[in-house]
Amino acid sequence: MIGDAGSARKLMAIEWLKAELLSEEGDLFRALINGPEDRVRDALSGILITTYVLGMRLGISPPRLEDRAIQRLNRSLTEDQELEEWFGDLSRLARYLSRREG
Repeated sequence: MIGDAGSARKLMAIEWLKAELLSEEGDLFRALINGPEDRVRDALSGILITTYVLGMRLGISPPRLEDRAIQRLNRSLTEDQELEEWFGDLSRLARYLSRREG
């Protein structure tokens, strides 16, 4: 019985984090419409935090999540990406994350 309660609690935490992620996304959209930069940064940081914690609840450590993000960024750099072509956003983010590793 104790294991069932623990499993239920873990599942509830995951469901709560999923809902929180959607809520943070809504906060971001509202902040983009008429909010100051501070509200936008707050919403974006909330999305990051919730994503990391959700990953941890799913057994994915922050370093493993960041490693995968770097892999995806590097893969995207080999494809024709307009954001990269226009602004260099993907390569800047890949460099930033890679520096944090080492």
